[in-house]
Amino acid sequence: MGKKNKKEEIPEGIFERIALARDPNTSAKVLEELAKQEYFVKIGVAGNPNTPVKVLRELAKDEDWKVRWAVAGNHNTPPEVLEVLSTDKITEVRYTVAINPKTPPKILEKLAEDEDDFVKAAVAGNPNTPVKVLRELAKNKNVFVRVAVAGNYNTPAEILAKLAKKEEDWRVRIAVAGNCNTPAKILKKLAKDKNVFVKAAVARNPNTPPKVLEELAKYKNFFVKAAVAGNPNTSAEILAKLAKNKNVFVRIAVAENPNTPAKVLAKLAEDKDKRV
Repeated sequence: MGKKNKKEEIPEGIFERIALARDPNTSAKVLEELAKQEYFVKIGVAGNPNTPVKVLRELAKDEDWKVRWAVAGNHNTPPEVLEVLSTDKITEVRYTVAINPKTPPKILEKLAEDEDDFVKAAVAGNPNTPVKVLRELAKNKNVFVRVAVAGNYNTPAEILAKLAKKEEDWRVRIAVAGNCNTPAKILKKLAKDKNVFVKAAVARNPNTPPKVLEELAKYKNFFVKAAVAGNPNTSAEILAKLAKNKNVFVRIAVAENPNTPAKVLAKLAEDKDKRV
């Protein structure tokens, strides 16, 4: 009877087996059996949060790099396995270890010296990356590495201040402007940036002071105005003014803001544009 039930649990169709391998509700016992199937199925098992650690250890040795890649991204993969995968010859595997939020700081510190810049960028964006590593990566020549540092919530204010300088690449400044932990002082400076996308990022940031938002609301670009209209710190007075804006996307943002006064919402409810 046991063997019969076992066969019933493992579908004959390849697509059914793949779906079962990916399903987080699939039992550990079934996943263990599926780990012996084709590599398409193995990939699903390797990424499944319910897969037993002992199975992940075995799949981490699989000859197909896509299976190892899936193991590298599994949040339940043990540190010792991630350490082995961090030295994998395939860049995609190392990259996935670098972005895994469960990867320990020591492993990330080693990956920060990887020959591939995209791996370094992944390390720069990981919440577990030590501050000392972020300081070094902030000096990296590759713009995407610096963008990742600028967007990391653990990046210290002094590093964000350096990355916010006008000499820095605009993409890096956007990342600083969008970082929820960027101090108001830095956001105030970035609000004067010539780049419209930097201004918009400041306008969206929940740390941006009301006075700065008031100034940004006067900027002619609708993209910036819409960002101000959606900010929870924008005053009721400014929201009332933006509700009269000609651009529909600005009015939509005002309508969606939880701080918009009832009177303003009542008027927006009668807006000619149905999207509002």
